[in-house]
Amino acid sequence: MKSMPDKPTRERVRRPSPALVMSLVALFASTAGSALALQANSIRSKHIVNGQVKTGDLADGSVGSTKLAPGSVNATKIADSVVGADQLADRAIGGLAIANGSLIGLDLAGGFGAAQLGSGSVTAAKLTANSITGAKVQTGGLSGSDLASGALTGSHLTANSVNSARVLDNSLTGDDIVESDLGSPLARGLTRVDGETASNSTDVKEIDATCPAGKVLIGGGADVSAGSGITAALVNSFPVLNTTTWRALASEPDPNGNSWSLGVYAICAST
Repeated sequence: MKSMPDKPTRERVRRPSPALVMSLVALFASTAGSALALQANSIRSKHIVNGQVKTGDLADGSVGSTKLAPGSVNATKIADSVVGADQLADRAIGGLAIANGSLIGLDLAGGFGAAQLGSGSVTAAKLTANSITGAKVQTGGLSGSDLASGALTGSHLTANSVNSARVLDNSLTGDDIVESDLGSPLARGLTRVDGETASNSTDVKEIDATCPAGKVLIGGGADVSAGSGITAALVNSFPVLNTTTWRALASEPDPNGNSWSLGVYAICAST
């Protein structure tokens, strides 16, 4: 009996192992080159692990003002001495931006004028002692209303600075003058005492004028009163030594019988 040939058997195809697949993917990725290039804008914030973008990952000039959140840059973010006048816009710093008492003279450097000061902003408390000198006061800028009562004394006046043109008419009294500055006592309470002889033809006449009690003699004089043709003349007019009396003496050298008189006066002052 003839034997039958065996039926052909089907070979089984084995599936690649996971390890083989991963190694093939790695190989493909390493050799593919530009085949795996990422599309533009395909990487978003959600694809980046927090904290993984470093300073070296940022191109120069890549962060502009539009990328900063409002208020995100404060004093702690700014290095010392990097913000100068060139970085500030005109009128960028207002009064509300300056801390009270933070500005000193060195901060101003001549940059502040009257236009930069608010009305009434500079008070006496803001001025240091002796900070305002004559050079700081406008010529003619001070008036009498700027001076406190009694603010000017003799020590503030230069020698011979006050002349008659500076003194108001009839404004000075004896109390305004220091007697020692005059070199002699002041005359106060002036009084004139007059005397006169009878009008007759007596050849020689003499008369006194005496100051009242409490007064001292400071001067005097005399005169002759006569009509036409009278030759009487004043002989002497003088203060009586060590008294308060002024005396006058007159005579008629060529008596002619006409009447005449002799007058005298004394100038007296309070002691």
